[in-house]
Amino acid sequence: IALDPRTAGRSIGVVSLLGDEQALKVWDRLNDELGPELLQRHQVACGDARTFQGRERDVMFLSMVSAPNDVGAPLSRDIFAQRFNVAASRARDRMYLVRSVNLEHLSEADRLRRSLILHFAQPFRRDEARGPHPRDLCESAFERELYDWLVQQGYRVTPQVRVGAYCIDLVVDGANDT
Repeated sequence: IALDPRTAGRSIGVVSLLGDEQALKVWDRLNDELGPELLQRHQVACGDARTFQGRERDVMFLSMVSAPNDVGAPLSRDIFAQRFNVAASRARDRMYLVRSVNLEHLSEADRLRRSLILHFAQPFRRDEARGPHPRDLCESAFERELYDWLVQQGYRVTPQVRVGAYCIDLVVDGANDT
């Protein structure tokens, strides 16, 4: 991402979900691999959730800090939920989850990490049996008209997507991650 000319002006953040020790290791590795000039150009920041409280980046990497052979105790306390919420709401454009664990490595009680993995597997998943048709979520005739046109053009459209305290009217996904 840092070397891609299409992302030349994008800021980048790396958040460690369980503390800053790993974030410091990531910073050192990025500095060695990319150099300070590139890190400065992309306003790269590495840290834990507190580092990004009130701060956003165009591209965020979330590091789960778990391994299949050492997943640790299930994360269920409110403090972990708050950290995950802060970390998962800092990306302006896109977010990547960096992990080495799969669902089968985590206990059913580890709801936070499991829900994060499931979200990244299907970010706009909808339960067809329980929810309305996406078009029915449009709040105005204009949104419905635009929704219909976009779907006809082959785009996947998701109306009324909650992002933190805000709601995006229409999220449009195209081919090749556009």
